[in-house]
Amino acid sequence: MDVSGTLYTYLRNFLIFLGSVFVFSGCTLSASFTDLTGSAEAPSVPSGSNFLGQLSKTSAINWSYEFDATESVERAILSASGDRIVAAVVNSGPVVMRIRPDGSVNTAFGNNGLITLPTVPTYNGFNAIYVSEDSNQNILVGWSLEGDWNANGRDYAIVIARFSSSGSLDLTFGNSGLFVFEIPEPIYVRGILADASGYFIIGPGNFNGTGYLGYIFKIKEDGTFDTNYANNGRLIFNPPVVTGENFRDMHLSAASIAPDNSLYITGQIYGDISGYSGVIYKVLATGAIDGTWGNSGLVRYDSPAQAWDTFHDIKIHDNKIYIAGEGPNFPDLDGVILRYNLNGTLDNTFDGDGVQRLKDVAGFGGGADYVRILAIDSAGNIFIHGTSLEAADSNYTFIAKLLPNGNLDASYGIAGIAFIDFERDAWDYPRAAVFNSDESITVFNNFVIRDASTSQKGNLVSAKLLTSGTMDNTYGENGFKENSEKYLQMVNLEPTHSQFHDGAFYAVYSAQTGNDGPILVIHKTLPNGNSDTNFGDSGFFVVKRVLAAKMIISDGIYLLAEYFDSNSYELNLRIFKYSLDGSPDSNFGVGGIMELPWDEDFETSTRNGQMAMGPDLHLYVTAYIFDIANGEPHTALWKVHSQTGAPWEDPQTSKTIKILAPADNGRSNDPTIIVDDIHNKVYLMSGDAPGSETMIIRRYNLDLSPDTDFNSTGALAETEFSGQFTEFVEINKIHLFNGDLYVSVYEQNEDFGVSALVKLTNTGAVDTSFGEDGLVHPGGNLTDRIWHSADFYYDEVRKNIIAANYTETEDENFLMSFSKINITSAPVSTTFVTEVPNPVYFNNCSFSSVHGLHCIKNDWSPSKTETSLSIFK
Repeated sequence: MDVSGTLYTYLRNFLIFLGSVFVFSGCTLSASFTDLTGSAEAPSVPSGSNFLGQLSKTSAINWSYEFDATESVERAILSASGDRIVAAVVNSGPVVMRIRPDGSVNTAFGNNGLITLPTVPTYNGFNAIYVSEDSNQNILVGWSLEGDWNANGRDYAIVIARFSSSGSLDLTFGNSGLFVFEIPEPIYVRGILADASGYFIIGPGNFNGTGYLGYIFKIKEDGTFDTNYANNGRLIFNPPVVTGENFRDMHLSAASIAPDNSLYITGQIYGDISGYSGVIYKVLATGAIDGTWGNSGLVRYDSPAQAWDTFHDIKIHDNKIYIAGEGPNFPDLDGVILRYNLNGTLDNTFDGDGVQRLKDVAGFGGGADYVRILAIDSAGNIFIHGTSLEAADSNYTFIAKLLPNGNLDASYGIAGIAFIDFERDAWDYPRAAVFNSDESITVFNNFVIRDASTSQKGNLVSAKLLTSGTMDNTYGENGFKENSEKYLQMVNLEPTHSQFHDGAFYAVYSAQTGNDGPILVIHKTLPNGNSDTNFGDSGFFVVKRVLAAKMIISDGIYLLAEYFDSNSYELNLRIFKYSLDGSPDSNFGVGGIMELPWDEDFETSTRNGQMAMGPDLHLYVTAYIFDIANGEPHTALWKVHSQTGAPWEDPQTSKTIKILAPADNGRSNDPTIIVDDIHNKVYLMSGDAPGSETMIIRRYNLDLSPDTDFNSTGALAETEFSGQFTEFVEINKIHLFNGDLYVSVYEQNEDFGVSALVKLTNTGAVDTSFGEDGLVHPGGNLTDRIWHSADFYYDEVRKNIIAANYTETEDENFLMSFSKINITSAPVSTTFVTEVPNPVYFNNCSFSSVHGLHCIKNDWSPSKTETSLSIFK
């Protein structure tokens, strides 16, 4: 018989800081199970040898699934080919897409229409994706990265990648296709400009201790710094020194190249007196700031209110400088368009004073209007892409057309404004728009929908305006095109449970598939460490629209999970039963599914259910449920026939659900239920009274009546339990080993903390003959470690308890080791087995006396997905 368990303690967060349901069919998926260490040894019959704790095999689990991913657009440009190149976040990862003029995805580009941006070692989080195109139709993508946490905090970097027009990474550029520049403070990419001499990278800068600095990097076409530009390819902008003002922040927003190859850069500075001021710099082709232009190379703009003047966009056209941004007009924030002469003076032929304000464009008072420059046509007409935002968050995307004199073109749209209603819930800030070659306009945005976990998700949606400012009803549906295409993408597999059965290892994963909602994935591994390709689809079995689940495998596969009803938008707790080959068991419930009976005064929580199989052909199930009236958690119990799915009815109450007194789940311990099939008892551990942040252990007979032989009441409160020890002790988990109840605890004093194991007698008393005063410390005592946590597994062949230890020492080293507890010796002996080189934290483990310890590690961030299986023998 195989024994399984879950490697989880309430120290997990601290450890991490250190470091309709149908069986899936008819959709595309791909998976790889890559051996990282070599083949596992062939399984053997247990001998007198002990578990040695040696790493036998590590395999990477890469699983891809075709689904409608969540999308958020960052920027769009018009390619010289006529397609739109779109930078976006798809399923939490940065990508670039190629969209045809009709709004469809160009599937010949990259991987089925998109390219996923490459990862950089030691970096995970990302920000501010920018896309551009050079004269050779190479696609330039820039983004910023956040590094992994380390002893000194974290590092930051910007990355520029160059792709061919077909979506292939250009490996001749930079270092294997990437230009990476690292600094100790966050920086962002706000622009990439290309000319014959190379590429300019514009960003708002990094923190220098007192404020933020702006920067320009110049790199050559080969992806290396242009050392002839400025200071070895780097130009840093310090806030200007002005008498009576303390300017300390410099944020650059955009740049434009003039015909003489000089660079005009815009942004804003922040001062303690003036607030934000819009600024323009002129930089010569050499990388030197032109001190003869404006005021020592700088033009500064402050509106009469002098509070919030921000410049976000700049374009050079016909020897004029066009700026777009925002300016104060209390209580509103107006969209502002300015036109300067090339000498840095405002052009008074533009709306009389060089400044045009777009105020309350959609008629909202007390809101804000945000604007960007979309295009300037050959006649000098200016097209503005903007958002009119109400204080209550109602908003509209709009395109405004200004005549060359700065006035609105009354013949365009409605009095010069064309509104695009992406619906009330859309994220309508001016994100991305394209001025097409026929002077029609395509605007990209995000359409909000809600998935099965009720959180907001989004699809990329585009709209098309004709040259008159009216919707092009031939585009998509009434002028709108939603990108609901499905993409084959790698999925983050979050382990929730695992178990051995007949020598095979089954792991349950929870996964999010964007707009298609949550799914459950079961992966089966054979004793040789390889996927069972006869199970599901190449070893992977999928259940749709189900949140994280717990699993039991006996005569079939039982899953306890929360299911989202897409019709009623409600969550309910269900048990699914499948045969071992993955087909639904039609004899169980309705079509292999039974919904646990409920009390109308309560609602379920998320991902906290547990179940156990009893010797009487019944499943024993528990979960936290919440009183709708006051939100108090309670512990619920059910008993379900394992063959028919019929719920058991309590003969005393005639109810099919047993609700216990209000509980406390403040320690985040899931309720735990285990069945002692030797003595026909049911053990339940859950939260005690609300506000106590303590646990309680209960013992029931199989009819769910309290077993009063256990602590005289059938219940053992943590306060009673911990009072028997010298140091402070908290209950962590309960285990059944060889028919005896063991409690894993966390013992601590004011300086140190360790995990320990306690054995209880049949009456619920601490067995003081077990270990030292009733405690066994598999990882050392309180004086040896800053903290130590352990999870426990039973080797029933050799009558040993295997402890997997996680330890931090006083010199801040993190260690993983194995030790064994011989429970048949007198006194009980603890033996150190081995220390694991290069230790890692595993999310979930199960143990087999034959096949050893199988552990799953999930290391996920928005820019990488790494799930692996490690086998210790």
